This record gives sequence, structure tokens and C-alpha cells, in this order.
Amino acid sequence: MATVKWDWLGDPLALDLVNTVRRRGWDNTELIGSPADLREWLGRPGPMPFELRDLGLVKLFFADALEPGQARQVLRAVAERSEDRVAELRAVEPTARAARELGAAYPELTLAIGIAFHQAMADLCRDFEQRYTDAGQ
Repeated sequence: MATVKWDWLGDPLALDLVNTVRRRGWDNTELIGSPADLREWLGRPGPMPFELRDLGLVKLFFADALEPGQARQVLRAVAERSEDRVAELRAVEPTARAARELGAAYPELTLAIGIAFHQAMADLCRDFEQRYTDAGQ
């Protein structure tokens, strides 16, 4: 696999940042094997489907099947997981700022989106728990 030097990270970074290997039967085809392939893929128009696979959200969806105390435990676990993730992502902010100073602005934006996503999940869970508790459930 080809690598390219990303100076703002300090190390070579494998280009397989996303699932870029197409598997058909026993054959694996690397779709991005060079910096030129990456640029071509980045510039290619087309749909960008959004996928979110979150077991915590699945458990929340079905939490009415649990006893109220168990449902609150699931809710708290999802909130705590997102709060932990916010803390982990915030620890990366200095690296993202350093990347911006070297001319790479989009890693900082992507990080900010991740922080906002997990902060929103945590806030929504905590707000729901408060309303749920205030309603005596």
C-alpha cells in the first residue's frame, strides 16, 4: 500500500483512511493506492451516503421493553460514552490546530463535527433523563 507524508501528523499516514478495499469473492481490490488515487476519489462527484451504526441507539430505541431503572441505565451509558468521546476528541484539538497552522484546515473541521455530534448526544440523553425523572417515570 502506498503512503504519503502528512507533515502535520509527523508520520506517514496510510491512505486507507476509509474502507477503500472492494471485496468480491476472494478478490480484494485496493481502490486508493496512491496520492493521485486519493485526489481522484476526493474529487469524484456522486452520492455520499451517511451510515451510523450505533448499538447504543438501538438499545435506546427498544428501551421501553425494559424496566424503568434498566432503561435509565442504558440512557446513562449512552450519555457517558458520548461524554467520554468528547473528552477524547478534545484531547486531539492541539494536533488539529497545528494542522491548520500548517495549511490543513479540514481535519479541525472534522474534529469539531465529531465533538458537536457526541456533545449533542450526551446533552440530549441528559435532558431526556431529567424530563423522564421529573415526570416520575
